[in-house]
Amino acid sequence: MKKYYMDKTSISLLKVSMFIVLLVIIVLINYCLYRNQISENIYLVNDFSINRIIKVTIIIAVSIYILWGMIYLPLWCKGAEFYINEEKIGVKTGIIIKSSKYILLKSVQKVTYVHVPLFRKTGWCFIVFNGYGSRLAFTFISQKDAFKIIRHVKEKIIMNNENRGVNE
Repeated sequence: MKKYYMDKTSISLLKVSMFIVLLVIIVLINYCLYRNQISENIYLVNDFSINRIIKVTIIIAVSIYILWGMIYLPLWCKGAEFYINEEKIGVKTGIIIKSSKYILLKSVQKVTYVHVPLFRKTGWCFIVFNGYGSRLAFTFISQKDAFKIIRHVKEKIIMNNENRGVNE
């Protein structure tokens, strides 16, 4: 059984891009706040100002980034595992609760390779396997691993078709 894992550079790029989006959101909120010249004197209810709402929103956004981007995402990616053996293709994911999905190699009808052209070297490659009534995706793998997997699956599909007497 061959095992493949998510590419580490893609995880790093995801974290960096999430951080950039967070910074853009904070800058836009602050820009809108000072552009419209909202002062501390504008109150919505009693002692609750618009500036407090904006500060709380920023704190919530930063908290979500820290929890999801810095803790959950790396743990989930570290636990994700893609495997191929002579009979099936599978994915194992999860942090606390592990889930496993697989498709039999003989039931694979179509393999789709998706990549972002500018990020080809960074591991933003996906392979989608379509079988009889099911779909399975290998996400964020390196291009080198993706080509190995596709070549292996293609050989197995051709071999299965020859055994069944199907001509291509």
